[in-house]
Amino acid sequence: MEAFHAKVQHGPGCWVWVGSLTGGGRSQDQYGHLSVAGRVVRAHRFSWEQAYGPIPKGAMVCHRCDNRLCVRPTHLFLGTSAENTADMRAKGRDSFGKNQGERHGRAKLTDEIVKEVRRRHLAGESERILSREFGISRSWLGYIVRREAWTHI
Repeated sequence: MEAFHAKVQHGPGCWVWVGSLTGGGRSQDQYGHLSVAGRVVRAHRFSWEQAYGPIPKGAMVCHRCDNRLCVRPTHLFLGTSAENTADMRAKGRDSFGKNQGERHGRAKLTDEIVKEVRRRHLAGESERILSREFGISRSWLGYIVRREAWTHI
């Protein structure tokens, strides 16, 4: 535990992990990690287990403080994936709805074009023709017409 706490910046709020981080990606998507008995474990999960015992199978260690680098046991709680997602949405931390459809920086289509694609597909036009005309793959067009993409329309 002494080696663990040597890699933690203890503050009055969060205890921030300053050791190794998970590789790649954006810094806000990274978690602290350490090696325990030759196994790499996430620092917040290790902290939970030291404070409260084993993590039940299928449970996630979630952050009340929303700081992925926080390892303070009182800032952590157990939950399912669905509970963690509900917590994120309740706190307004998700991007759901904020960058959907034409507001997404890489969108090729507009809301109106998606409506037209769906209308024409319902009228019997083939996915092959529509995907060529609108410059999107057939698989992506399939997601759109099945309402698995652009679900806000």
